[in-house]
Amino acid sequence: MSELVTNAVRHTTSPTVICSVRRDGVRVRIEVEDHGNVGEGPVMRDSGTHEVNGRGLLLVDAVCDEWEVAPGRDGVGRIVRAVFRDETA
Repeated sequence: MSELVTNAVRHTTSPTVICSVRRDGVRVRIEVEDHGNVGEGPVMRDSGTHEVNGRGLLLVDAVCDEWEVAPGRDGVGRIVRAVFRDETA
C-alpha cells in the first residue's frame, strides 16, 4: 500500500488521496484514489540500473496477484487497485 500511496501523493494535483483495504474471502483488495487531473498512468517503466526512482510498480506487480488503473468514481482522477491472495486464510 505504501508504494501506491506514495505514487498518488507524488504524482497528483489533488489535495486528497483516499486509501481503502477490503477483504473478500481469501482476497485482499487495496485501492488508492486521487482526484487530480493527471492524464493516464501510472505505468510500469524500465528504469536504468543507476536510476533511483521508477521501480515501484514493478514491485507491486511482483507481489500482488493483479493490479489495475481505473477512472475515479466521480470521473475525475483515478483509482489504482491491487489484489492479493491472503495466504493465511
